[in-house]
Parts: sequence; structure tokens; C-alpha cells
Amino acid sequence: MFPAALSAASLTEVSSAAKGELRSEAVIPLGSTTATVNGKKMTIQPIYEKNGTTLGPLNVIIRTLNLQFKLEGSNLTLWNKTYKPHNVWIGIGQTAMTLDGQSKKLSTPAEMKNGSVMVPFRAITEAFGGKITYNAKTKEVRMTVAAEPVIDKKLRVGDSTFGWSIGAPSFMRMIDQSETGDSISFSGKSGNNFGFNVQVTKGTKSSEIATVREDKLKVLHPSEAVIRDVYTFSLPMEYAFIETKQNQDFSNLYTQYWGMQANGNTYWVVLSFSDVTYEEERDRIAQALLKSFKPTIDIKDVHQLDYARKSKDQYTTLKNEKYGLNIQLPKGWKQNPDFSNPHFDAADLYTGTFSLKVVQLENGQELKDIVDKVQFEYFNLNGANLEERFYTTFQGNTAVKMRERYNGNEHWVTLLVSVVDDCAFIWSLSQDTKYAGQQASTGYQFDIIMNDLQIDLVKAKTQKKPWAAY
Repeated sequence: MFPAALSAASLTEVSSAAKGELRSEAVIPLGSTTATVNGKKMTIQPIYEKNGTTLGPLNVIIRTLNLQFKLEGSNLTLWNKTYKPHNVWIGIGQTAMTLDGQSKKLSTPAEMKNGSVMVPFRAITEAFGGKITYNAKTKEVRMTVAAEPVIDKKLRVGDSTFGWSIGAPSFMRMIDQSETGDSISFSGKSGNNFGFNVQVTKGTKSSEIATVREDKLKVLHPSEAVIRDVYTFSLPMEYAFIETKQNQDFSNLYTQYWGMQANGNTYWVVLSFSDVTYEEERDRIAQALLKSFKPTIDIKDVHQLDYARKSKDQYTTLKNEKYGLNIQLPKGWKQNPDFSNPHFDAADLYTGTFSLKVVQLENGQELKDIVDKVQFEYFNLNGANLEERFYTTFQGNTAVKMRERYNGNEHWVTLLVSVVDDCAFIWSLSQDTKYAGQQASTGYQFDIIMNDLQIDLVKAKTQKKPWAAY
């Protein structure tokens, strides 16, 4: 079953990603019709300045930042398929653009010149994480972009029941956990082009890594075509590596399976990439995660988050019949009777408070309107720093999640806002790092609570109130 030619090539390809972080660069001399992108020259419309803004050719940005694009009339949409996805809409002649759902002002709009789309160079480049510099001596504009870090430098996640840990993935959140806890899944916060899960089979008989690989090949879905296959690989542990490709209606799904054995268990780290055709990016992400994986966990480490399945002595089930809400919270939390809406407090209020508000929408209000209002009243008026805001889903509905911090790094609030018919559901968790530790600054506790709660949306909507009533 093992194709020697394929395995040798695969080993070289996968190893090539270990050389370092991916980086892309473009050099554009002022007034020149030639740009150099990653060492290769291309013909361009020269860059120029207008109203204090440098306008540059769209094709240089697309090639340097590895972007996808769609131009329909005067509407331009740009997006990337890398680890931290972004989406930009910009209208030719318009003085605003939309970045990941948020409007950003432009001092000078994009325009057409000699058949080329010329865009605000710095604004678009920085939207995708790139940088623009100018060398006055050589009169060259330089665009650079480095790959986003895959894992947190300090924080780790894992499971003490099944004995594993891994570097906490940046820009991701836990979305699912099996009933027994033997499988935990993570997905991208923005978009669904990347996700991974860790699967553990306890008490397995020790066998050669080639056998582990062959067992996985037997259970692959018939639609999965194996494109790379290696049965020995060290990162630094020995893994079985299989990569497959599935053709879907509008995209391609790439799946990487990394299997190993330790402590009498078989571990599979499975990474999924939707339409991430850039092979080096897939391998870069995989290697960063796999290099950090350990078949052990140190629960005494303050930077270690333990995703072990909740046990009865750790959590308590609380209910609110009016809202049809059934929720699991850490032991010691109680419902606060002073609030008409669901509001739960930890034994020590600084450790955490969790609440739900169901707000009656006014005429014409949409999700974005409510999110902007929440951001203003919860964050802006209180001097908080908004750390992240991104689209996600909850109970099958589009939602926006936000996190902000107060007083430096001491206090954190995580919110999730979704719209169901004529109601806005606003979930919030407030925590202090002094008492809740890493759970506060990472939003870990919020994800755990939201992942397991149950709510009767029909019943909850009957409790809606105008915004002013709260």
C-alpha cells in the first residue's frame, strides 16, 4: 500500500515548510512600470500620490499578499485563504472600505487609470497584515508581509483525562467536544477555512507507525483522494502523515492526518483546510501545531488550559424556566434573583458574572446595528480596549463575538450577539484575571459555557424587552 515514489517526494515537501515563517515582498521604484515581487519582475501601472495618499496597482497587492478577488462593476472584493482570513470590500470612487464587516474611512478612493485598478496602497496592504515602507535614497516603495503566528508563545490547551497538550492556536476557538471527551475540535474565529481536532484512542496496543498509518487509510471516506503519504516523520516525535483532497461544490477540502502513539494511546491530530490551495501555508500551520504537541499535560502550569470533559463535581446545572435556558456553570455559581433576565454570579463576583439579554429590535435594525450599539455602550463609554470582533455562528444563526479589556489586563468581558427574527440575543461573561486567571484573558470559560448550554429560542423570545428596559 505504501508508494515509495510518493513518500519520498512528500517527505521533502513537508520538510520544506520547517525552514521558517513564510514571507512575501514587493519592491516598486517610483515612476517605474516594473515591480519585483518575490524576486520576479512584473509590468505595472506606476504608483503615484494623490491628495497625500499613495495609489498603487491592485495586481501587485494581489500577487504579493496571495489574495483572491472579484471585481463586479465598481465593486471590488478581496480576501485571503491563509491562517487568519480577512475580507475587504472597496468601491471604486468611494471614500470608505469595509474590513471584516467594519467600515473604514479612506482619504482618497480607489480609481481606474489606463485600464488598471489603483487602490490606496497602505490601507489595503495593512488590512491584510502587510507593511509599507519608503526608501528615500533609492526612491523605492517596499511592501512586506510575514505569515501570522500559528500558536500562542506561552498559552497551551489540552486534556488531563486523555493526557495531551498543544500550543494554543491563535485566532481559533474550541467549537465541539465529544460526549466522552476523546475528541476536541477547534475552528477559525473568522471564516471556516481552517480547523483541527485531536482524537485519542486509549488503551491501544503498541504497533509500528506504519501500521497506525495503514489503519487510518482503511477508514478514509471514499471521496478522499490521497495526495501525500509518509509513514515516518519526526517533529520531533514519529508520526504517520496522510494528506487527502476532496472536491466540493465550490471549493476543495484538504485534510492532513498526523498520527502517533504514546503512553498506550493512539493520537490523531487532524487538520482541515477549505480551499487553502497554498501548500506551503498548510504545511506551515501543521508543523507549528505538531511541533508543540505533547502526549502529556502539566495542569499546574498557569499558562495551561485544561479542556477535560466537565465532571459532576466541577460544574453545576442551572435553569431559567421563563427563557427555556439550561446551563452548566462552575460549581458555586448561582442565579441572581435581583435581575429579571438570566444573570448568574460566581461565589466571588470578581471570578465571573454571566448574563443573557433578549432585546426587541426597532424598525429596520439589523445585526450590525445592534453590534455597534453594544460596542459603544459596553466598551467605548467605559474606556475599554476592544481586542477582537469577528463573525461566527450560534444556534444556526449568524453572530458577532467581541472581547474587550479594562484596567490594563485586569478585567475582561466577552460578548456574543445574534439576531433571531425580531430579537437580539446578547450573551456576556465578565471576569477578572486576578481571580479567574488565563480563563479571563483567553475567553476560555465563555467558549465552554456557550458550547454546552441549551435554550428554547421560541420561549426566550417571549421575554424580549426594549433596549431602554435594561
